[in-house]
Amino acid sequence: ATVLAFRDAGQGIPANALGDIWQPFWTTHGPQRLGLGLPICAAVMWRASGSISLIPNDPEPGITALLQFPLLPSEAANSA
Repeated sequence: ATVLAFRDAGQGIPANALGDIWQPFWTTHGPQRLGLGLPICAAVMWRASGSISLIPNDPEPGITALLQFPLLPSEAANSA
């Protein structure tokens, strides 16, 4: 698999919100934001047979997003 990591130094995600962040239109930023970023990312990763996970940057603020993409069939055969 190929893994990409994106680190964000923002305020992070409150622990009580972790179950909601993947829902369309859910946001902590108020009405100026649509709340579609993470749901769109999750849908793209699902269609690519990959995964996305968010890990807190403890003790620093923010999160790290890990995007894991599967190997292509030809790459899987070469790595075996």
